[in-house]
Amino acid sequence: HVSLKVILAVLSQEESVSELVQTIAGRGSYLTIFVNDCLRALELTREIVPDLLLLDYKLLHPHGIAFIQQLRSHKALTNVPALVINTPTPSHELPIGGLHDIYLTKLSNTDELASAVQSLMA
Repeated sequence: HVSLKVILAVLSQEESVSELVQTIAGRGSYLTIFVNDCLRALELTREIVPDLLLLDYKLLHPHGIAFIQQLRSHKALTNVPALVINTPTPSHELPIGGLHDIYLTKLSNTDELASAVQSLMA
């Protein structure tokens, strides 16, 4: 019996991003739920508590920080790690940090993404 970990992926429909993430989702025992709408993501978090939030900063712009803080305000999501891709600046400049979050300014390959997902899901 394999237990699936749930990844809630809030991503733009940019093909390269979507392809990379689908490749990662296929590598492990992950159930990945893709949405490209912030409101839908918020609705889903009322029904499920994911093991990882995978967020595309480009999709969230210009209200990315507010959206992430809104997600974090839900008690069930306070300690859920987030992997934020396509951030405009390094993580130390973004006031959105959770304890175990990873921020990637550029998503270049599946190995980098896989490594980040695995470290957050461990």
